[in-house]
Amino acid sequence: MLTNIVELSFSSKKNRQAKTTDSLYVYYPVTVVPVKYWSVEQQQLSIISETILKLCKIKQYRIDELMTKLQLPPAWKSILAAEMDDLLLKNLIVKQHDYFEAKDKEVDSTSYEYKEGVMFFDEVRGQFFEYVHEDELLFSYEQTLDLQIDGNTECTKAYYEDVKCDEQMKRAVYNYNEIKKKFFEDGAVIEEVPVENAITKEIRAEKKSFAFTKRAYLPIRLKLEQLFYDEQGTYTPAIAISPFTNEKSALLYSIIENQDQGKLAIEWLIETNQASLEQEMMGSIGQVSILDRVEAGLQGTTVSQAVLEYLQLGEKVLIEAEQGERHNPALRAAYINNYNLAIEAVMQELIETKRTLQAPRHWKQAYEQKTLDKVIETIVYSMGHTLPAAILRNMKKIAQQMIKLEQGQSLHVYGNRDFMALLLLADELEQRQWQKRLIEQAHVLPMYEQLVELRNKTGSHHDETLFQMSPSAYYELLQKTKQQAYAIIQFLEGK
Repeated sequence: MLTNIVELSFSSKKNRQAKTTDSLYVYYPVTVVPVKYWSVEQQQLSIISETILKLCKIKQYRIDELMTKLQLPPAWKSILAAEMDDLLLKNLIVKQHDYFEAKDKEVDSTSYEYKEGVMFFDEVRGQFFEYVHEDELLFSYEQTLDLQIDGNTECTKAYYEDVKCDEQMKRAVYNYNEIKKKFFEDGAVIEEVPVENAITKEIRAEKKSFAFTKRAYLPIRLKLEQLFYDEQGTYTPAIAISPFTNEKSALLYSIIENQDQGKLAIEWLIETNQASLEQEMMGSIGQVSILDRVEAGLQGTTVSQAVLEYLQLGEKVLIEAEQGERHNPALRAAYINNYNLAIEAVMQELIETKRTLQAPRHWKQAYEQKTLDKVIETIVYSMGHTLPAAILRNMKKIAQQMIKLEQGQSLHVYGNRDFMALLLLADELEQRQWQKRLIEQAHVLPMYEQLVELRNKTGSHHDETLFQMSPSAYYELLQKTKQQAYAIIQFLEGK
């Protein structure tokens, strides 16, 4: 999920930026703080442990009985004992006398490891980035750089040794772990989003003395997105690429564009590239053909400008493929994810007013009685097998969030599974129009889940199958994904 900071050559920045027409770097002031902390990691059980759990859910076993049941040789007894100790440590089984019994609980997908890393104090905002870097530091400690963002506050010794610094670091670690959990569960890469009322006293983030801190400059890449068209003509949006996630960061972009050097960099990047990009685009494709294809796909459905831009990018790629161009295989995942993002843009509009919904009293009572999951399952019982298990699971999690939500607080939901889960929960509390429509058009949710699953498989990790797929097979998959996305968008927009 979280990539290493890109190594840069700082010796000839002016020459590099003059030759690079689609991107450049601005340098962001930070203070580097070494820490030890509890890091959330993916937890996977071995085949032996999974089998032990299944057996111990049926009845109690001694180790020798498990050896016989699993048909293991005597030499494996120490291996089995180690697996049992691990399950005990993870609180998945209990031991009574010489017998082991599985607990009636789901296996957690994550666990915690005590690790070393570095945190970054953001000298522009005066707070810590919600990220911990664990690999070699590959950015500049120079004091004078091209396009250097001005800081507003330094991490002074007085601040560093104050309890407020400890609380901010713990909150940043807590939120970073929450972001990682979301990625492990749903494949969703999100930016830092403050978690309200994080319990910092239960979080360990131990820093070294102030003498070990260093001031540095984090390279933030500004680049141009694809050229799009609207009613007023053409424009080329610039974006900031997060060195933490290697994906587009609205947060970093908003900070940079409000700084003098950052604004200058963005303007320079757009002005020096717009003319050549427009000429290239108009010469090879033509404005009308892209818009006509998008309009044909939408079949009269009205969408926002953001959705329109994603769909235009999809059509541009497919037109180029039809004209014989073969794109870099490394871009295939991004083109697939483009349609997932288009649907996400539609869904965000639909759920925006539902983020502060309050849970009804009977949900709270069910939660106290530990029957909330059953209540949620009853809500969508009529949807039968058309509701994907992942969305149902997210409905249960979000329902618990709603119960803990204080007045005026907003739910933390990210990604299309979360958005659909919240839409269905809100539907239960409002007018049930969505559940009725989804039952009537039972093909929509399986397509929706297939698109999310494809994105999670190919967009969040390197996928060898997608990378090695023949061009014809890949563009056939992309065309199918496009058709599914258009159908889902039409459904969501009420067509």
